Order: sequence, then C-alpha cells, then structure tokens
Amino acid sequence: MSGKIVDKNNFIVNFRIEEIHDIKRDIQMRKEGFQFFYAIDTYDIMNHFLPYTESGFLNSGNKNMIAQRAIAYDKFFNTFLTSRLIVLDEYKIELLAAKNHIERQIKNSGFLTSNMERLSEEIGKLEKGESIDKEKLRKNIELVLFLLILSENKGNINRNFFSFLENKLSVFDFNTSDSELDHILNTVFADATPTDNVEKIYDLFVENNAFYLTRLNSDTDRYTYLSNSYRDVEVIDRLNSINNKLRLEYPERKVNFIYLSSAPLKSREIFSLFKQNVDNESGYLHYNFHRNIFQCFLFKILTEEFPDANDDTPILILQSLEKLITQVRQLSKSDSAGADAYGDDEMMNMLDRILGRYSANIDNHFYFKIYNKYKAILDLNISGKMSEVNSILSKVRRYIDQENIMTEGSDILFNISQYKQTYLLYNILNRNKSIVTIRIRFGLDIVRDSFHQLPFLLLIQDGEEECARDLYPVLEMICEIFNNKETDIQEIVPNLNNIFKEISKDSDNIRNISLQFLLTTYFYLITDVGNAGASQKKDNSSKELELIEVLRKQKRILENAAINLALEPGGNKIKIRKKNIVFAQEFDYVVLWLLRRNKQFSEAIRMGNELLAKSDDPRFCHGLALGYVSQAYDILLEGNATGDAIETCIALFANALVFEQKAKDGYGKLLAEVDNEFARLLIRKNLIALCNSIADTSTRKYALMNFSQDALLQQARGAIEELKIFCGDAGLDYSSLAIYNFTEAEIEYYEALQYWEKDNLPEANLKILDATDRLYAVKRIEVAMHDSFKEIAVRVEELRNRIFIRRGVLR
Repeated sequence: MSGKIVDKNNFIVNFRIEEIHDIKRDIQMRKEGFQFFYAIDTYDIMNHFLPYTESGFLNSGNKNMIAQRAIAYDKFFNTFLTSRLIVLDEYKIELLAAKNHIERQIKNSGFLTSNMERLSEEIGKLEKGESIDKEKLRKNIELVLFLLILSENKGNINRNFFSFLENKLSVFDFNTSDSELDHILNTVFADATPTDNVEKIYDLFVENNAFYLTRLNSDTDRYTYLSNSYRDVEVIDRLNSINNKLRLEYPERKVNFIYLSSAPLKSREIFSLFKQNVDNESGYLHYNFHRNIFQCFLFKILTEEFPDANDDTPILILQSLEKLITQVRQLSKSDSAGADAYGDDEMMNMLDRILGRYSANIDNHFYFKIYNKYKAILDLNISGKMSEVNSILSKVRRYIDQENIMTEGSDILFNISQYKQTYLLYNILNRNKSIVTIRIRFGLDIVRDSFHQLPFLLLIQDGEEECARDLYPVLEMICEIFNNKETDIQEIVPNLNNIFKEISKDSDNIRNISLQFLLTTYFYLITDVGNAGASQKKDNSSKELELIEVLRKQKRILENAAINLALEPGGNKIKIRKKNIVFAQEFDYVVLWLLRRNKQFSEAIRMGNELLAKSDDPRFCHGLALGYVSQAYDILLEGNATGDAIETCIALFANALVFEQKAKDGYGKLLAEVDNEFARLLIRKNLIALCNSIADTSTRKYALMNFSQDALLQQARGAIEELKIFCGDAGLDYSSLAIYNFTEAEIEYYEALQYWEKDNLPEANLKILDATDRLYAVKRIEVAMHDSFKEIAVRVEELRNRIFIRRGVLR
C-alpha cells in the first residue's frame, strides 16, 4: 500500500499556499477599510454558464470538481456580488462573442436537461437501501448542491443571463452610489494606458510557450491564442497602473481592483513574468491582485460568515489551512511508492475513512453556507426522467437537518487540525521515511528537564489497555531524546503500528475512538514534517495552542457521547449519566502540560486545582507544581523583582513545594502498583525530575528569603540525595546528567556559604571545591536548561576565590 495522495475532490487542499496567502491579504485589506472591485476575464463568464450551454459538460472531467466550480460561480455571481463586475475595454470584443454564443446555446434547453440527468445518475449512487449512505454524501455533497442550482435555474436561465449582463457587468462607466468615487474611477481608467512593459512581457510569454504553440493545429489557432494572451497582458498591465495610481494619489478612498481570471495557468504565468522581469521601483505588482473563482468564493464565504471586519477568525482559519496544505504537500512529495505500509489493510482503511471524513467536513463547512438558499428546492418534485431522484433528495434534507452538520467557525478549525493529525499518522505508517521526524522542543516556560517537560505518563493508570504495552516503550524512547534534537520516526513505527492496529479492531467502540484521537494528537505534537526551519520553530507554540482547544472540544464531545440512561429513585424520571470510559483524565493531563508550556500559567493553576478537587492523580499535582514554579520564574526573569513581586514568588514556590511533594508521594505509590518495566522506568524518570524540581524550588525560596530558612537548604540536599537513588534504580549515570549536577552545585554553593558565614573555612573549602569539580566535570556535556541556571558557575568561582584569599592560597 503506497502513501496517501492528495484527494482530487478536496477543493481546500488543492489550493496553493500562495493562493491562501493572497486571500489573507484581502482579509487584512478589508480590515483596513478597503473596498474591492472585480475586473473579470470573459473566460469566467463563459464557465459560469457552461452547464446551460454544453451538453457534454459533465463528461469533460472530475464531476466533483466541476460541481465545486459551479457552486463557486453561482455563489459569487448571484448572492455575494454587491458591486458590479468590470469588463475592461480590451475584453469587450471577447464579451460580445461570448454573449452571442451563450445566447444561441441557452435557447436549447436540452443541454441543461442532459446535464441534470447525468448528475442525477451520480446522486443516485448515494442511496443505501432505504436510507442514504452518509459517508458518500459527506464526500459528494457538492453534487447535490449543484443539482439544486441547476433545478432553480432550469426555467429562467435565459432571463437570468440577460439580467446578469444588465445588472452585474459595468462595460462603460462606473455607476456606484458614490458619485465622487465614480468620477475618480472613470478618470483613472481613462488615463490608464498600456506601458512599455506590455511588449516585453508578451515576448517573454511567447518564448516560454514556444513548445505549446507548435502543438496547436493551425496558424489560425495560434493567432487566436496569442491574440487572447496579448489582451491578458494588456489588462494586467493596465490594472496594475490603475491600482498604483489609486494607492498613490487617492489613498483615502481605499479602493482596489482584483483581476478575476480562472483560466488554467496562463494568468498566473503572466503575473509571474511581471514580477520577475519588471522593476519594482516602477510600482509594478505592488502585490498580486490576481484571483481565481475559488479564491473569490472562499474570501466571500469567510466575510459573510464573519461580517465584523475586525474579527480575526478568518485569518486564523486561513493560517490553519496554510499549515494543512504545507503538510499535505510535503508528505505527498515523500517517495513511498511501492513501499509496504506497516499497518495492515484493516487499520489503514480505518485511518483512510477518518481522513476522508475530516477532509469532507472542511469542504462542506464552506458548501453549507449556500445550503439555506436552495434547501426549499429539496421539497419540490423533479419531474420526467429524474423523478427517481426525489426520494434521495428528501433523504438528503432529513440527514442534513437531523445531523446538524452545518458547522460553526470553531468546528472548521477543529476539522483542519484533525485532518493534519490523521494525515500525518497515515503517512508515518506508510513509511514516509525521509520526511517525518520526532522533534522535542522547549515550551515557552522555564522547564527544560527532558524527563518531564512533556506529559510522558500517558495512560499510566490504565495499564490494562492492550495498546499501553506498545505505548510505554515509545514514550520511553521519546523521553530520552535530547531537547531540540530530532530522531527518525521509523524507530517507533513498529510500536505505533501495534498500537493503532489494536485500536482499529473495533473502530466504532467509544473507548477506541477516544484512544485514537488522544494518541494521534499526542504524536502530532512531537513530530515535524520536512526540515525544521526557523518558521516551524516559531509556529510550535501556535500548534500547541491549537491542540489545547482541539483536546478540550473533543473531550466534551466524547463525554457527551458516552452516556447511559437510568431511572431516578422513585422510577418516575430518567437521568442521563456520563460513563467514565473516554479517558477524560488523559485529555486533562495533556492539556495541563500544554497550558504551562505556553505560559498560560494562571489557567494551568486554575485547572490543576479544579482537577485535584475531584481526583488525587499525582500527575495533576505534578502539573500544578510546575505551573507554580514556571509562573514564579517568569516573574523573576523579567528582572529587578523587588518588594511585592518577591513575596509573590515566595508564595508561588511554597505552593509548588506542597504539590511537588504530593506528586512524589503519589508516584511512589504508583510505582508499587505498576508491573510494566517501561512504565516503571517512566515513573522513575518523572520522580528524578520531580526531585530536581524540589531541590531547585527549595534553594530558590531559600535565597529569596535571605538565607534565613536553613530547613529549605536541608530539604534541597535531601531531594538531591533521593534523586541519586532513583537514578541508580533507573540504571542512569548521575554524573552524566548535567542539569542535576548544576542543581547540586548550587546547593553546595549555599552550603559553602553557610560555612563561610560561620567562619568554618575548612568545610567551606571542601564544599566549594566539590561544586567546582562538579561543574568542571559537566562542562563539556551539552545541557538543555535556561541560561540563568548556568550563572551559578560564576558565583561558585567568586566564592572560591574569596575562600582561597582568606586561607592565603591566593593573594
């Protein structure tokens, strides 16, 4: 089984990154108060009316894509357009020819009828016995919407066409509701003449397309193609001059013209030639103003769904789509053709179904924005040869209304995230070796200890789960990956295969659905696609913030799905009870860690306390303690913390110590209950990290309290000694673990300082030499910790010199 390729029916994933970027630019300009006018290529007018003028329209390619294009045209031209489309002088001859052709063709109603019959045959395949095949409908909803569009226009297409020409197109003068703007636009258009660059770009275009021109059948065909291309170059050149003049001379009007042309490749190529070969200083292509119909459709859907121009949700959606498309493109390039998948057919089919569901949900989010316009047609009877489709359409309406699948804005972000996660897992199990890596990164907070900066004790209290046996070796290996380093994903793929194979045995089981979601999300968190460049590092926090919302949302959905009904005492009222079978604590555990990693300290502390009010899970104590520690360090590292800020930090460290100790005690009990060797090793490593945190928290509080609480320093020493025992039990060499040696060196520094203050120079000397030797021993070991912790080396050296001078060793 080879790797999953991009679904040709998925109009969102088939966007190019640059196209999404351009839509983001339009959204931003809308926010800045710009209004848009659209200069249209006659190609798009012809394509809008093709279903009514060409009998073989649906035989010319992918029916889903044809339907998607028709939906986009219908929505843009008939419901969204609030200002007229502009036809430039260069296109008036083409428009006249197009008008005459369409006028002749639409008189023949047979074209439309044959297309509707062909479409009805496709929709008939959605029926499944007495009901509708829900999965097929999700993947083909555009075919249904397309049939409704054709049905609505069947009796009045001729009238609609002339209304379009009369009311939608501006062929001569502008006629907006703003007379001053009309005068400006008419003047700017009249003054805009072709520049010298038209000839230059045209010649380059001909040179680039020489091979294509030789394939055309005749000189006449070449003449027609090149005449149209020359006009396209003129139009783009002229529109660029118009936009620049409006930008420079009338900036307060905030008007921008978009060139709407969906002609395959040609317009894009011409824009590219302008960008590459025309001096930017002359004002050319201040930005790319070329859009195709799908870009216009997506822009208009988003602006209708979020009418407040200051709402940033459209930008967030587009950013998520950018990341999704980037991941899909990178994974699709990976050469896995011919390689056997690790997963068996049953498991891969399960992932394929999940992938298809999220893929369809993303597209359908946008399609259903036009559902309300046509849903009344679902109640009408379609006569003639297509009458059998009536029962299917009525089932479609019932399904849509009952399933409530017209998603909200938050759901689109959720579906995009889930598509990315499932797509990544699918490709991992298809052996995309060179493209996916495990990369463990720091959070934004202070925690750097690789043994607990991520939530490694996943499912630790559910060890009876079959998948847990393979999960713990994976987590153990990830736990050993040095921060900001990467490793080959293939090292854990056999275990991943066993995990998801177990889950896929009963893919309708709510527990398995929960596990699939939880684990897919977790592995998405720790993996990278492609080279981990600076942009990916920058995006890691936004990725984690996205996962926080996704995990919370999915937990609520799963909890509400896992219910049973029971009679209340007395037997006269039914009560709904949630069944504790969806691993709610695991969702909370991961979210608690992600909040702290992303400096959401107040939220992490609030959540930790709420969780501990209902559960004594030591992982929640651990997460809460790290939240307190990280918030305190966040204050201290801002610099010049004095007065109330110091008191706040002391209180935060005090709270941290309480929950660190509770977590340590809880893990100790858990260690006695767990049999799996990898699980026990993970617990010990968390205990090691906790002991280090207790030692560090104690010394930090000791220093903030002006060295007045000797018990804190003793507590730190005890924690470090216990840490060494856990290292021995885990088979780890303490002397090679640099972070912990830095912590002990700081403890030794304060112990030496105590002896110094008591004028006990021999003991002070021994302690400071221990600290010096310790720091020297780990000097060459790469250590992943905040630079502030390394400053102890300077203080150790200063105190050592003072002791040596006092003893007469130095002068």
